[in-house]
Amino acid sequence: MMKSNKIAMLVGFVAGLLVGIALCVLLVVFLFQASYAPPPSAEEVDNPRSENLRIDQSRTSVTPIALQRRRIFGPVARQRYQATLDRMRLKPGASLSIVLHGMHLYGCRFNVPHPRDPERTEPALEIILNHEKALDFFTGGAPLVTTRYGVRCRTLVQRDARWQSEREAHTGQLLAVLAEYNVPLNRALTTSVGEHTVSDILADTIANFSLDEFQLEWNAVALALYHAPYGSWRNKFGIMFTFNDLVETLVATRFDDPRLSCQGTHLLYSLAVIFQADRQHHMLSEETRSTLHHHLETQVEKLVTGQQSSGCWPVRWFSNEPGDLEMVPADRRQRLGVTITGHHLEWLLLLPQHMGPPEQIFAHAATWLDRQFQNATNAQLFDGYCPYCHAAFAIGWTCDGDQDTATSVAATAGSEAVLE
Repeated sequence: MMKSNKIAMLVGFVAGLLVGIALCVLLVVFLFQASYAPPPSAEEVDNPRSENLRIDQSRTSVTPIALQRRRIFGPVARQRYQATLDRMRLKPGASLSIVLHGMHLYGCRFNVPHPRDPERTEPALEIILNHEKALDFFTGGAPLVTTRYGVRCRTLVQRDARWQSEREAHTGQLLAVLAEYNVPLNRALTTSVGEHTVSDILADTIANFSLDEFQLEWNAVALALYHAPYGSWRNKFGIMFTFNDLVETLVATRFDDPRLSCQGTHLLYSLAVIFQADRQHHMLSEETRSTLHHHLETQVEKLVTGQQSSGCWPVRWFSNEPGDLEMVPADRRQRLGVTITGHHLEWLLLLPQHMGPPEQIFAHAATWLDRQFQNATNAQLFDGYCPYCHAAFAIGWTCDGDQDTATSVAATAGSEAVLE
C-alpha cells in the first residue's frame, strides 16, 4: 500500500512538473511576441480583417494635409522645363515603383501606357487601386492584397526585383504618394477579395507599425499627412506610438547608414513633412518640436556652406570629410549627383522661407540639375528614373515667369500649393 502511494505521489509530482514547464514555455512565447512586432508574413494575406484595428475616420482626417512648397523664380525657362517633362513621360511596361514616381512628378491623374498596347492608356490611380486593371498592367500580378488588418501593397524583395513589377520599392511608398496628392481615405479600391478603401491601407500600416522596421521614411510621410489630427496610434500588439517617438527615431538615424536610400535625403524629407503637419495640428511636444526645428536648421546650414561651386552637393554632404563627385566612378557620377541634389531641393522647398536657404542656393542647384538633363540621353533618364524624377519635380518649383506661369508649371509638376 505504501509503495502504491509513493508511485502515485511520484506520478503526480512529474505531471505537475511537466505542466509547470509547459506554462513557463507558453509565458515566454507570449512575452516574446508582445515585445517584438515584425510585419506579418505573406501567408497572412486574404485572411478576414480584424475589426478592432480599423481606422476610425471620425477621429482622423479623411482628406490628408496638403503640403505647401516655396516658389522660387529661378533661371530655368518654362519652355525648357516643359521639354524635360515631355522626355520623362512613362514608357509601356513601367513597374509600380516607376508609376509611383510618375505620380510624384505629374500628379495622380496622369495616364500610363498599356504594356502591350501603347495606344491604350489608363489613369495611374486606376491601374493601382483597381484589381482587374492592375492584373492587366503589371506582369507580376496586382499590387494590393487583403490582410487580416486591412489592405497592403506588396513590397519589393530586392533579390527578385526584376520579376516584381507590381511591388512598391519601399514599405509605405504607395500610401505616402497617395497622401502627398490628397487622395482621401474614403477613396474606393478593390483586391481579389472585394471592395475596400484607402483607409484600409492605413489600417494595415498602423497595425504592423514598428520603430525597428527598415526605412521608416515613407510610412512617416503617410502617417504625418493622414493621421496627424489623431496624434498617436496603437499597433496590433497594443504598443502605443506617438509622433514624438517617430521624430526621435528619424533624427537619431545616421545619414551614412548604408541601408538608407538616396544618401539619407529621405530622412530629411519625412522630417520636413512632419514639421509642416505639426504646424497645423501641434501633435509634437515642445521638446520634440524644438529638437526637430534645430535638426532641420542644422542641415540647412550644412547645405548652404557645403554646396559645390558647380551647384550640386557632394556625396558625403552630411560630413566634413572629402566626398566630391569627382571621387565617384564616371559611370555613377552623374546619377549620384542628380540623386543628392534633386532630393535636397525637394525637402528644402517644404520649409518656410525663414528656415530655408537663400533663393540663390535653389537657383544654383536647379541650374546644375537642368544641365544634367540636357546632357543625359533618353536611355539614361529611364535607367535612372527615380533620381531624375525627383530632380525634375524640384526644377518645376524654380522656373522663371510670372505668378500665373509659376502656378501652371508647379501644377504640371504635381501640386499647386505654394508656401508663403
